Amino acid sequence: MLDGIVEQLEEAQEHGIWAWDVHLNEPVLVIPEVLALLGDNPMQSEFACHIGLRGKLFCRACWVKGTDALDPTGADDPLTGDNTAGSANGSDQSDADTQASDAESTGSKKAKGKGKRVKETMVQMVNRVKAFVTIGRLRNKSETTEKLRSYFVEASTLDTKTKVQTQRTESGVKDTYQLFFLEKLFQSYKGKRGRAAKQVALNARIAELPKITTSPVWRIKGLDPHQDTPVEILHVILLASTLVQYSGSLTGRDFRSIAQVAPFVVYDLVSPECFETWQALSKLVPLIWQPEIEDIEPHITLLTREIDHFLLCAARWTNRWFNKPKFHIILHLPAHIRRFGPAIMFATEAFESFNAIIRAKSVHSNRHAPSRDIAQAFAQGNRIRHLLSGGLFLLSSVSSPAREFSKDAALWKTIGLGPQNLVRLPSTVTSYLGLDSKREPAPGVCHVDKLRSRPVRETLTGQHIPHWSCRLGSFRTCTDVTLNNGDACIPGGFVIIRHPEHIGETYVAQVEEIIQEVGSLAAHTSLADGILVHKVRLLRELQRYGMPRILLSGERALLQASDLLCTSNVQHNCIDNNCGPAGSRPVYQERQITNHTRAEIAHLQNPTDLVLNTAQMRDAVHLQPFRIDTPAMDKDTIIHQSAANELAAAKQATAQTSTISTARPRQGSPAPVRVEPRVLTRVRE
Repeated sequence: MLDGIVEQLEEAQEHGIWAWDVHLNEPVLVIPEVLALLGDNPMQSEFACHIGLRGKLFCRACWVKGTDALDPTGADDPLTGDNTAGSANGSDQSDADTQASDAESTGSKKAKGKGKRVKETMVQMVNRVKAFVTIGRLRNKSETTEKLRSYFVEASTLDTKTKVQTQRTESGVKDTYQLFFLEKLFQSYKGKRGRAAKQVALNARIAELPKITTSPVWRIKGLDPHQDTPVEILHVILLASTLVQYSGSLTGRDFRSIAQVAPFVVYDLVSPECFETWQALSKLVPLIWQPEIEDIEPHITLLTREIDHFLLCAARWTNRWFNKPKFHIILHLPAHIRRFGPAIMFATEAFESFNAIIRAKSVHSNRHAPSRDIAQAFAQGNRIRHLLSGGLFLLSSVSSPAREFSKDAALWKTIGLGPQNLVRLPSTVTSYLGLDSKREPAPGVCHVDKLRSRPVRETLTGQHIPHWSCRLGSFRTCTDVTLNNGDACIPGGFVIIRHPEHIGETYVAQVEEIIQEVGSLAAHTSLADGILVHKVRLLRELQRYGMPRILLSGERALLQASDLLCTSNVQHNCIDNNCGPAGSRPVYQERQITNHTRAEIAHLQNPTDLVLNTAQMRDAVHLQPFRIDTPAMDKDTIIHQSAANELAAAKQATAQTSTISTARPRQGSPAPVRVEPRVLTRVRE
């Protein structure tokens, strides 16, 4: 399929595509360019002609090296993948190298043949982990294409199949497109006797092959598949099934919610090292999903520091995480953000919506040609959407359905008033085709509560704002007000406010009251006359969650809705107040309340002891100035200690296994004498 796509792309780049611009009302020439290839890790590895995540050289972007199950010398440079000893160990794993995006590296698989896995020494483990958390020498297009040419040259010689497989393992370069032709060469002389007969058969098969036998991806101009396959944040970060047990039923949306609240939930369920890792992940997620970046250099610097901090926290927990290639692939994200922009722009999560069409046309099909049915459904939907959205088209005659492009504006037609009326107002048709016009939220719009109107002195605004205390008239309070970004702000909630005097500065405050004067101009347009806020101070020292605590300052101000940038999430400081499941709440089933209840965390002590949740993903750009800086960590010390802990744990597990094996009676031996339970307990210990 890619071969046909590249042919169309080359033709479009050479001749261009003429289209009619409906806004400029003139013809335009479109010349397409490929900026990046999006997909999950196995697909991107295939695009880059890479052996996959299960390979020894598991990274498609650099030459970092994982564990070699059969190499006792450890001679390979883990940063460059160069093998100074010329080891030929390892295997291609052509059937399994891209089957699972978060599978273990080859170091965790049983070696083929008679090879025996060699246990890592302290030095080898430290070197491997250090290389894992470091970007190695970058791969490039010219180097890979040269390696693929060498495969073909080797395959053009008799009896070189094993040698080519070994080279694929040692380089991590594997072109599945080329592999089809190489297998033809290897099979051409199979069953032949005599070297001369084999050579004749091989030469004949070489003459039948096409001129280009490598992947069509290398023919795309200006594209380097190694550097232009950006990290897919949906699968690398959110859908990491190894982070959470029983995660098979969780989606990316679930993991987004978990990442934002995990530090406030798991603090008493996991070890301190695990809790610290979750804190680091929660600080990292808002930076990755930030949709707009005002200044790229500080953002990249901060993101790189937080990624390194997260990896070191994971290493302090256990370096077994570094058998997962995803923990290395995330290191390349800052370079991809610098190259392509915010990571959310090249996330494949948006394409998940196409699954509904694919699934529907797969079910409602006669199964004779499902691929064609799906393609026709996409084409038909695109055609109808183009027409109903006001797109122009040329009328084709019956004799010649294919009509040449015309630069005459009079020949371009659009649909009539009848079809246009189908999508003029929101309906099922517009919803199905995605043509609903999004209504922009009106900033400042509020909804009054059911309390009676009253003098200003009976409101919080009149009590705390001196120049309002003498105002005449009646006033009402409101239940909510809409902010500029569409957030619904309610009394008691916390917001980020633009400083009225210092440009570029913001501060956090709690909304106490939303007030509206009866009969005012704002009341006629359902707007608020003012919003009373209580400013807060943020305490950043010695915070248990790695987030600032909130302390009310006693200073209040009356602002307009346009001064409020966004709402912010706050959580109770449960660690210091020993909150537990002291309450209960009813369970809803099918939107109906039932007699069943479930435990609920009750914040009985110090309910005003709150923490600003800087892990909030929405409007993260406004929350980042209030984050607590990540403390510096000694990389070498942490990795050495992690390796020592891992070796000690392995040694202890081996000792326990040996003890249990010694205590277990052999088959055919006399029945063991009954001993006291306390003796058995000591044996197990």
